[in-house]
Amino acid sequence: MTAMLAAPAFVGGIIDVAQHDDFAESLIEEYGAEFAQNYFRSLEILPLLFDSFAVSRMGETIYPADFGGVYINDYGSITILTVESQSVGILALDGFAASRDDAVITREVNFSYSYLRETMGALDYLIQSKFESHIAAYNAAAWHLDVINNRLLVELLDFSAEMIDLFRTTIFDSPVLYFAESSGRVVIPPYYFADYHFPYDDLYSSAEGGFVEIAPLVQNITISPGEPIYLRRGGATGSAASLGFRAYQGSWSAGTQQTDGFVVAAHMGMGASAPLTHGDRLYVNSSGTFRYIGTVWDYRLQGLDAAFVRRCPTVALNNRAGTHSFSDHILTTPVVGLRVYSGGRVSGVRGGRITNSLSSVTISNPSSARTIVVTHAATADYPSVEGDSGGIAFVPGTAVNSGIVGITIGRSDTRSFISRADEINRVLRIRLP
Repeated sequence: MTAMLAAPAFVGGIIDVAQHDDFAESLIEEYGAEFAQNYFRSLEILPLLFDSFAVSRMGETIYPADFGGVYINDYGSITILTVESQSVGILALDGFAASRDDAVITREVNFSYSYLRETMGALDYLIQSKFESHIAAYNAAAWHLDVINNRLLVELLDFSAEMIDLFRTTIFDSPVLYFAESSGRVVIPPYYFADYHFPYDDLYSSAEGGFVEIAPLVQNITISPGEPIYLRRGGATGSAASLGFRAYQGSWSAGTQQTDGFVVAAHMGMGASAPLTHGDRLYVNSSGTFRYIGTVWDYRLQGLDAAFVRRCPTVALNNRAGTHSFSDHILTTPVVGLRVYSGGRVSGVRGGRITNSLSSVTISNPSSARTIVVTHAATADYPSVEGDSGGIAFVPGTAVNSGIVGITIGRSDTRSFISRADEINRVLRIRLP
């Protein structure tokens, strides 16, 4: 059943890459026309694959017992991992691959994707519950569901044989567990700015019931995902970060007022002594004037690192980051190999690939003794620097296979960590338009 990993030819006929905006041009320039043709064909096939899986009453995907995972390979085509020891559903996966000719490669692995996800959940719980009290748990810097290698990978600060053995004997052990040396925790540096650029524009004041006008309206402004945002907490200090994605709380259909807002990284306030909290006010620099854009309404630092901000009525948020547009929906399955872009205050819009679709990471701040553990995250290989935190991560385009992956929350070496939008929306009880 294992297919040879030779480079596939063009698949599925000619794809009209023009429909994919300037994303197609950049893909061709970086990887070549053949890769681009295969890649866009893969984007058409992936939704068909996931639609073939059953869904529980809670809306969760039920993965077949023989399904070991899926990723976009170095040729832009799809590789489906299958578990040969499982007979249930295996003909369906084989048939799916065969019906797509060279568009899909199959490869045999030992463990099912469901088992890897369940084990990852157990690992999340055990490390978090023992993180502050057990040296073996505290020694873990990050851990990932490594789809390509069909395993779980734990990165350790102390990569000695003694610490690996201590982890296996006191925290968790499994045949799917592998270890690697970490280059260090993700670090949030404090960021301060002098407030001599103020006075800022306080046209609206927040109240529990919404926004109360306290001065005449001025011209509306439109802000974009990834652009700089600022927090001020009195005195001459504050924090700067990047804007995430648009979201809503409540629903008109449910008889409650819908609240318009956007998502940012909760840790941005740590540069101004503490993470974001209810009532914090955020600003953008509009033509030299700091304009008030919204008030933090809900937040979660531990486990999520995200906050929901109620938008000021004079502010609109669009669906473009740089020259790239994206669909207003969440990619609940950011497949490894998927090309992803992020907008940031310092780095601007840059692109890379999803390298892990399910990761957990620990984040430290030199100005605080607190270490954050974020689970249900993802990793990508686009670069990030201080100040890019909170910027949107997205797959460009307007088709069903484009959309929002989440927000950038930190970096380690050449990787960026993403707090996933599906988890943010679930925990904060928000939704996309």
